[in-house]
Amino acid sequence: MSNLHKLKDATEMGGYFVCNGIERVIRMLQIPRRNHMMAMLRPSYTNRGPQFSNKAVAIRCVGPDETGATVVLHYLHDGTATVRILIRKSEYFIPVMLLLKALKKPMSSDKEMYTHILRGAHLQGDTFMSDRIELCI
Repeated sequence: MSNLHKLKDATEMGGYFVCNGIERVIRMLQIPRRNHMMAMLRPSYTNRGPQFSNKAVAIRCVGPDETGATVVLHYLHDGTATVRILIRKSEYFIPVMLLLKALKKPMSSDKEMYTHILRGAHLQGDTFMSDRIELCI
């Protein structure tokens, strides 16, 4: 046990080390923290297709039986987003709105989905967000 174990911050993501005066993050490179989202900028994401940007959000989802899966939400140049999932070592890219339509209530319309996504008070005047949602629907 370390002499510093009582000085750890409860909200700390973990894995910060100082090596030769340079702060390095170790834990995030090994395995991302479970059920926490991590925004990333990676130039290699642009190689996935012509519309893919270098921006993505990854989350490592872990179920009650301790099985884990990493789900990545990719931002595209046209303003839409796709979800990358792995099934039996095969990559699948699914548009986010297709997933939302598949998971919505059977009788809810696109208009209800639109208002539900924009229901936050801070997004009422956000034309960028509303334009992207209209584009996706």
